[in-house]
Amino acid sequence: MKRRLIFLWIFFLFLVPAGPETTCEAPEVNNNQPATVTCRFDVDVGQRKLGVKVYKTTPNGEYTDVIKCIWIKNSTELHCTPSPGYVFDGELTRTMVVNISSASAEYMGDYVCQAIPSNPRDLKSCTFSLSDVGRKQEDITNVSKENENEGNTVRDGAVGGVIGRCSRARQRNAGDTEIELDASTSEEKIRVLIVGGQGVGKSSVGNTFCGGNHFPVGTGFTSGTKDCSCYTVSVGNRDYLLVDTPGVCEWETKEETMKVYRELVKSVVFATPGPHVILVVFKCDRFLKSERDCYLTLKTLFGEQMCKHMIVVFTRVDALNTPQNPAPDLASQRNSLEEKLQTASPDLQKILTDAGNRWIGVNNHVREDEQRKFVIKEITQLYEQNETGHYSSEFFQGINSILDKEIENRMKQTPRHPTDDHAAAGNSNEREQAGPSNNDGARPE
Repeated sequence: MKRRLIFLWIFFLFLVPAGPETTCEAPEVNNNQPATVTCRFDVDVGQRKLGVKVYKTTPNGEYTDVIKCIWIKNSTELHCTPSPGYVFDGELTRTMVVNISSASAEYMGDYVCQAIPSNPRDLKSCTFSLSDVGRKQEDITNVSKENENEGNTVRDGAVGGVIGRCSRARQRNAGDTEIELDASTSEEKIRVLIVGGQGVGKSSVGNTFCGGNHFPVGTGFTSGTKDCSCYTVSVGNRDYLLVDTPGVCEWETKEETMKVYRELVKSVVFATPGPHVILVVFKCDRFLKSERDCYLTLKTLFGEQMCKHMIVVFTRVDALNTPQNPAPDLASQRNSLEEKLQTASPDLQKILTDAGNRWIGVNNHVREDEQRKFVIKEITQLYEQNETGHYSSEFFQGINSILDKEIENRMKQTPRHPTDDHAAAGNSNEREQAGPSNNDGARPE
């Protein structure tokens, strides 16, 4: 039997017609973008009425069919059977283009095009993979789907973790300002989400807004923000809830990168039911490919709607100072930055266009009231321009119900003081308070 199999293999390898030589191409794309796998033959396989198969390798090394095309006998009709997610327009010549409607990790792998008949020595594979940005986008999508609860895209575990952290934030802010988790209270605040790459000065922007050192700031090339944090500041008759986030970049390890993505998902809970303003932070003295990729990652996470609520913030405007004018005022620095932006790269120009040309330049090394007032003014104007409407996406939809459920569960698990039972009996419709009253009003964890 073994000899017979060897004989058949030799027969196929040497006696079956060699057939057309084939190659293929599969350019990298971002996650969820259309993609193509292009087969190339050294003859016109359509004119010669040759069948075609396209395969993809599975993780265990086996091949799975992508598409199979055969000619109907005694006919000029080509019949093709594509697998789900693949599209072929039926044009078969020296090339064959297979379209992938929406690229994702499941389509990654080695592809092989085969004209029928042909033998294995004529087959050459090509590898389809997501770009660096695409892989980040896929990671974010996977994070948002972790432990989904009946269709909700924000994890209950993330909610619970953020509730604990917000409680600690309230304790730190005792006597100054409070961070409330109740949705009706947060609706009265202008909620501001601060995002950007690593080491661009996001936390410093938050501190400039607050007028104090409320967010940890890194030194040198290190990022001071590892977890999402929030702080509420009162200006005039308005409250502003600021949410600081870790830098979106390619960290040293996959685990660190995924942790950042999880923290971004958790920022959803801080800003529930949705931020009114999203500050996207860059350094004004550089704009690298990594900054562009960072923005594309954020845009994938938050969607196109984020642009309506976005303001671009450029830090380190003091880097634009000249020997002739070493300490310009805020207006002069803005003029210098405006001139620099006129010759900015197309990628940066596209980001500014996405933001409706809304941008701010700040010097985080000073705490000038004029600068702080200008930042607050820009944020408030955008808030009023959007008629107090907040950003929302699939990450934010249904978050209030999940949050209320988690708070309710925590209150049930927390031992209650006897006086609380008496108070609760007086009004069963009021929201139950967990544990004895603390001086700072923080919920026990």
